[in-house]
Amino acid sequence: MSVAFVFAPRHPTAWLVLGTYEVLLSAAALFAVDAVVVRLGASATRRLLICAAEVFALYNVVLWGHPEDAVAVACLLYACLAASEKQWSRLGWLFGGAVAFEPVVLLALPFLLFAARWRSFPGLLARVAAPTAALLILPLTMNWSVTVHGLLGQATYPSLNRPTPWLHIAPSLGHEGYIGATAVVAAADGPSRLLAVLFSLILGLAFRRRAQQLSVLIAVVALTLSLWCAFETVIAPYYVWPTIAVALIGLSGTSRLRSAATLVFALLADVASNADRNCSGVGFVR
Repeated sequence: MSVAFVFAPRHPTAWLVLGTYEVLLSAAALFAVDAVVVRLGASATRRLLICAAEVFALYNVVLWGHPEDAVAVACLLYACLAASEKQWSRLGWLFGGAVAFEPVVLLALPFLLFAARWRSFPGLLARVAAPTAALLILPLTMNWSVTVHGLLGQATYPSLNRPTPWLHIAPSLGHEGYIGATAVVAAADGPSRLLAVLFSLILGLAFRRRAQQLSVLIAVVALTLSLWCAFETVIAPYYVWPTIAVALIGLSGTSRLRSAATLVFALLADVASNADRNCSGVGFVR
């Protein structure tokens, strides 16, 4: 699904279709954010401010060609609304859709589970798993070994994006060819991602008693999504967007000073993530 503006297509006129497709998909997040903001009781001025900030932040996703992240966040936010209304069936299907588009939202699952009743866990988990399972049936049938290797290996590419200190504990998955003159060497993201899952469980336990309050849901979901950047072996510029998108919803009920501080921090994070678009050139040697 990735369609990036930073990479020139062979036929430039294709952007008349591809660009429109990407922007429309990414806009799904704006509708979800506004639905949550309205539920939180934001004024018309705050809604306009948040929408403008979200449009600016969403540029990061559109630029790098990953509208699936925006759709996943949209489904996740609607799932938060369902959790606040105790609509467990709707929560399961919406969250399952989010996972199918971008599995990183699984970091928010422990906290959303605590919002539900214990007896609803089996059905909720079945609905969450169903969309992804349906997508995996054909790949597993056609090429079991490659699909399982991709799912369990959790490959990431330090020579193409920004490596982090977690790279030092990442197992090497070997050389996987070339992109132009750049050698593509893969590392496994699994060990550091397990730490992210552990911290998401801790956050879920810490706030479980307030898990059905929408404002708390949004705040903790933003924290859990930030674990994606905190524990990734390799970071791409658009990784910061899900956290920024959800955190900006907090502007709906904060003071002017806190709103200004949040906007400045979001702006700096978004701009800094694109400070060097040429992320390649950092080798990974084992």
